[in-house]
Amino acid sequence: MLAAGCVGRRAGAVGSRLARAYGAGSSVRSTTLDSGLVVNTVDTQGPLASVELVVEAGTRHETYASAGSSYYLERLATLSTPRRSQVRLIHDIESTLGFQVQRGHESTTIATRALREDAASAVELVLDTTRPSCLEYEIRDVAKVIAADAQARLACPVTRVTDAIHQTAYRSHALGRPKYGLPHAALDQATVMGYLYAHWTAPRASLWVTNMDHDAAVAAATGAAGFANVVDGLAGGPPGSPPGDRGG
Repeated sequence: MLAAGCVGRRAGAVGSRLARAYGAGSSVRSTTLDSGLVVNTVDTQGPLASVELVVEAGTRHETYASAGSSYYLERLATLSTPRRSQVRLIHDIESTLGFQVQRGHESTTIATRALREDAASAVELVLDTTRPSCLEYEIRDVAKVIAADAQARLACPVTRVTDAIHQTAYRSHALGRPKYGLPHAALDQATVMGYLYAHWTAPRASLWVTNMDHDAAVAAATGAAGFANVVDGLAGGPPGSPPGDRGG
């Protein structure tokens, strides 16, 4: 219920933002797929489409054992998926404009832009990255990258103080987990994938698309095999995934 409420609040905020951006005459169309994913569109017939997926999964949803999982997935999402090799995924990402994955305390956002005629491919790409391969060698490589990234970010006094203030303000709540804190121990494949299957799921997500026909966006989202795997994972996740890793 909490996740659904968070998605609803985020959906309302994004919808209001889109309405303001495109004028009072614009309208947001929404469709909830059988998987639970909510597809929202605003079409002003512009030439450039934007695709933004908001998943209610961030540092607050980590447990002590899975701390750092959202940090890992922020990087793993752009390495490879079961449908796209690393070379193919890099090619497809570079074929869009400004592809990015950003995580926060409460949610993770995957967003990009593309020409209107390529919007369906962009939707499929964004949804496909919700199921990174999480190969063991990728996880080892990412561990080194985020260690250096965290060290560099926390070297900035503003970032360090902001993270410390947040931890102090919410010290008795999972929301207070540090954004740039490192895992208590090296995370293994089962831990990262356990967090992935528990929290990166269709019912916890909303897709926002501009300048694309609504029915076309729904069709692209419905046919995206990558996100369909998320729905399959709701029954318990991949083999070896730890149970009960729900976080706050």
